[in-house]
Parts: sequence; C-alpha cells; structure tokens
Amino acid sequence: MSAEQAPESGSTFRVLPAVAMTVGGLIIALSLLFLPYSLYGVVHTGAIGVSLFLSGMVWTRWAATRWNISPADQRKWSRSFLFAALLLTILWILLNSFGPIDERER
Repeated sequence: MSAEQAPESGSTFRVLPAVAMTVGGLIIALSLLFLPYSLYGVVHTGAIGVSLFLSGMVWTRWAATRWNISPADQRKWSRSFLFAALLLTILWILLNSFGPIDERER
C-alpha cells in the first residue's frame, strides 16, 4: 500500500456506508412493528430508515460507478439523505413528546 492510496481504495464497500445501510434496513424492519398501532408511525419510521439506507448506498463506490456520480455529487446526495433522516428523526421525537400516536384511541 502506498502513501497516496487510502486503505479502502481497493474495496467496493467501506465501513460507514455499510453501517448506515444496515442501520437503515433495521429501522425499516422496526417500522413494521408499528403496523398494528399506527400506519403513520410505520410510514414515518420507514422514511427514516429509507433515508438512512439511501445515504449509505449513495456513499458507496458501486453507486458512483453505477450512476456515474462525481465524488462531489456523491457527498452532496449522501449528506442530503442523511439530513433528511436527521430531520425526520427530530420530527419523530417532537411528535412523540405530545403522547403516543395510536389511531385506536380516537
């Protein structure tokens, strides 16, 4: 390995994108647990998971070569999806601070 190359330059996946994709997938699976209680909860939590998954996926070299994305655009899209996941998470916390969202209570 030379001093000019990054350690991950030969691999398709790096650690952080794989972690973001895994956590995003787990959040999507977790959102299905809300199905008996609230469809809104499923959609909201699923959107958080999808945003996080897409943030990790766009970050990979596979996505850059597949869709011919420049490194600057790759960073921009990855950060945009990560910001969307963060914003949806903050909204989730704010919505749940007013009490549980349960459609059966109406």
